[in-house]
Amino acid sequence: MGDAPPGRHALSHIQLEQCLAHLADRGIREIVTLRTTQPDHETHHDPLRQLHLQAGFHETDQLHTYTRRP
Repeated sequence: MGDAPPGRHALSHIQLEQCLAHLADRGIREIVTLRTTQPDHETHHDPLRQLHLQAGFHETDQLHTYTRRP
């Protein structure tokens, strides 16, 4: 995952799997929402997004935010 220290990528996968197992133990099996703070033009290089894609998730939608300049 980019410039992450060695082992961090594997740890991220382990933590994600533990979170998903925790949700599954509580009967949640179908919907997980991921929100990152990456600017829209950088989403394809977002390590968190890549982690979820590698874990078998797929993107169904994107929420774009807009701000009005003063």
